[in-house]
Amino acid sequence: EARVPLTRWRFYVFRKQNSVPSQKGGEGDVLEVMHVSKQSAYLIGRDRNIADIPVDHLSLSKQHAVLQYRATPDSDNPGKLKCRPYLMDLGSTNGTFINGIRLEEARYYELKKRDVITLGHSSREYVLLTENTT
Repeated sequence: EARVPLTRWRFYVFRKQNSVPSQKGGEGDVLEVMHVSKQSAYLIGRDRNIADIPVDHLSLSKQHAVLQYRATPDSDNPGKLKCRPYLMDLGSTNGTFINGIRLEEARYYELKKRDVITLGHSSREYVLLTENTT
């Protein structure tokens, strides 16, 4: 069941180690902070007409992946639901990765705080953190 989360999740966008530096910041610098908890799902892709998180790298698909929040039973509180973030690859050619592991397409993978998401051959790393994570 899709839900808007109460937790304020964010993507901190970095450049992968050993990539060519650009004018927008060097290796290890935060390039962008994306607030990704204002809606129940975010489409990631090159098609700027429909993507919630647009990406420009040519190795990425027009509709590459989706971040979705799902309400699932809370194992710590029986009878209650907990809204958790999940990532799904939408059949992309060059893949979606969590902590370096390629995802199977059309399958939800639960994300945890501090997971690193990479897309195709892009030099960007998306680190999932919450509002008060240091």
